[in-house]
Amino acid sequence: NTVSLFLDDIRNWLKDRNLPAVQIVDQDKFRAVSSNATLRLRKAKVLQHQVTEISAYFSSQLKKAEKERERRRDEQAFNGVDPHETLSSLFDDLSRPSSPELVASPHHPEACPRTSSVDDNGGG
Repeated sequence: NTVSLFLDDIRNWLKDRNLPAVQIVDQDKFRAVSSNATLRLRKAKVLQHQVTEISAYFSSQLKKAEKERERRRDEQAFNGVDPHETLSSLFDDLSRPSSPELVASPHHPEACPRTSSVDDNGGG
């Protein structure tokens, strides 16, 4: 019987190293313990698979939430502003003759000079 040979090998290995011999008297008990360990290993693998699936699910939900947040942020950035209207006003600004006045753009509310850094007072 394979189990008996295996146990004999273990006993011989222990004897060769002057270790106390372990006796497994009941082969049925040995099989039951082995079977129980195999069953627990299978359950652990199933649990590991379930944890992996749950992790993947939450990861995908997080990505969806991030995309939705970005979409809403973009939506709020244009809230009340028609992108086509903004584009046409930009072309209108570009078609006007440049003047040294300070002009605020929709994207940069702070005033920016429209011409070179030399001002009318000769400084610069």
